[in-house]
Amino acid sequence: MPGVRKIKVSSESELEVEGLRVVNFGPTIVPQRDEEKPEAGAIFISTHGWTNSGSGGTTATDDTADFVFGDRSIKLENNAELHTSQSATRETGLTLNMTGRYFIVYVKVDDIDGINQLRLQGSSDGFSNFREWRIDDDKTFIKAGDGWTRISLPWSHGQDSGTGLTRASIAELQFKFTSNNTNNIVRLGAVHSAPEPANGVCSLCFDDGYDSINTKANAKMSEYGYRGTAFIIPSAVGTGTAPTARASLQTLKDLQNINGWDISAHDNVRLDTISIDQADKRLRDVKGYLIKNGLTQGADLYAYPNGVFNDAIIARAKKYYSACRSIVEHRSKETSNPPADAMKLRIINITDNDVVATIDTRVQEARDNNEWIICVFHNIVDSVTAPSTQISTADFNTIIDNINTSAIPVKPISQVLRDGA
Repeated sequence: MPGVRKIKVSSESELEVEGLRVVNFGPTIVPQRDEEKPEAGAIFISTHGWTNSGSGGTTATDDTADFVFGDRSIKLENNAELHTSQSATRETGLTLNMTGRYFIVYVKVDDIDGINQLRLQGSSDGFSNFREWRIDDDKTFIKAGDGWTRISLPWSHGQDSGTGLTRASIAELQFKFTSNNTNNIVRLGAVHSAPEPANGVCSLCFDDGYDSINTKANAKMSEYGYRGTAFIIPSAVGTGTAPTARASLQTLKDLQNINGWDISAHDNVRLDTISIDQADKRLRDVKGYLIKNGLTQGADLYAYPNGVFNDAIIARAKKYYSACRSIVEHRSKETSNPPADAMKLRIINITDNDVVATIDTRVQEARDNNEWIICVFHNIVDSVTAPSTQISTADFNTIIDNINTSAIPVKPISQVLRDGA
């Protein structure tokens, strides 16, 4: 038999040739993305109109050396003595109508761990009354140091102060931050908006590849024609005994080929505990297992082990995957659709510790706010012995029945990325 030969296509892609078969380990899904339009000063150029509105000697100045759109960003800075003072920039005289749209901001933070508050506010009366989006709630998703981060701020994620804000009539925007006893610099690169999707959407995911994805999950979901996304660990496939047995390779193939499921990549080694080159190899090997076994529909998706990631891990993951999933939740809110960053998909982790009615409310909110709720389960069992990783068959069935009653569309992650809601 011919050996395996590797061909370097570019610095970001590699092919393997086995005999006459070519295996592409690079990502193939191109996540759909709505067209953004600049808001509030259009793009940041010399006439952008944003002014310093900070307090206590903090500053907001143009930075023409570090920007993402136009020819400058707005650089906000405080210092250790002024860390409790508000460093802010504001634009007035606007006529924004955000009906059916949501904000997108591009930010860059020198020290994300040193941030206390990082907020976008909108008002029509000089901020006596306003709506506020708490970007600091997204700390896990914000790059530190050199990276710009794109953050979506759906209208439903905002909180009103006073009488709040009329969505169709926004006259002022303010971007501000305070720090925790440290000197810090935050840059605002852009304020854009994008159209909300026509409806919400739900994805049902299952981690670790337990056999219950077939005997319990698929058995119930097929009543409504629902298809799931299973994140499997190759070394565990076909191992163990009930009730913790893992699905066999043939079961996984049937779930994909007959039932239309995504079979996607996962691992049992935290990537931040090994060298980055070792992490790269594990990322590649898991995808290689899926491709070589014909599990290609969901092979562009990866779930970070224990939900842990950093900038270096993301950079390596991008070589092989179109989207990656965390286990991080965000203030009981769902992710926007399209997501702000497909390499950091947010989820709601569901176990036997959760109240079914609470899950029902989250699904209904995603439906009503046109957002994407990614529900993650692990093992489904008749009798729960490990409530932090299991859910009872009865509760799971009730959740699926209630999702059907809610009438929210249910789609695998790969389909949402390709087609939207």
